[in-house]
This record gives sequence, structure tokens and C-alpha cells, in this order.
Amino acid sequence: MVRGRNDRPRRMPARHQSQVAIAISPSRLASRTFTPIRGVHMSRICMVTGKKPTFGKKVSFSHKRSSRRWTPNVQKKRYWVPSQRRYVTLTVSTKGIKTIDKKGIESVMADLKRRGIKV
Repeated sequence: MVRGRNDRPRRMPARHQSQVAIAISPSRLASRTFTPIRGVHMSRICMVTGKKPTFGKKVSFSHKRSSRRWTPNVQKKRYWVPSQRRYVTLTVSTKGIKTIDKKGIESVMADLKRRGIKV
């Protein structure tokens, strides 16, 4: 019986699997394009407050600990900056939004410029 491409055995020995992986990987790397799409991998760091994900342990009822991650509520917001006469898109947490509402976008932009963050 001649096997077709889709008629492979369900399991493959480890040595065959590694040989297949070695044979395939150069062609996969050659066909890949490394152009990241803008905005796909958004870092979850607030530009205003500097909040970023924190890490800790999840504790079950039996006190078995496993790792977990707390991510801040970070959003992309567009603000009008009158002095620059343009819109600015900032990645801000909810606390950062409240800070902008309290201080004003002008003072927050000046603070970002002082810290060396390009907007």
C-alpha cells in the first residue's frame, strides 16, 4: 500500500521526528518575513504612571501555589494637545487617565518629554 501525504501514521518515533524537524526548519525560516505589524504586540506599560504587569502566586484551596500575572488596565487613548496643534496617542492605565484629567495634558506631555519618552 502506498501512503499519501495525509496518510501518515498518527505517531512517529522521536528520532524520525527530530530528523523531520531539522529538514523542515531551514525552509520555514526562509519563508518567514520578520516585519512586525504595528500595534500587534502592545507592551502593557502605562506611559504616564509607569504601571506594568506584576507577578506572584495563585494559591488554591489546598495551598498549592502556581505562578500568575496581574496586568494593568492599559488602553490606547487619543488626546488633543493645543500647544502642538495635533493629536497624541498615549498608552495609559486608568490611573494615568485620571492623572491627565487632573493635571492636564500639557503638564503630562512636559513630564513625558522631561523623562525622554518620545510621543
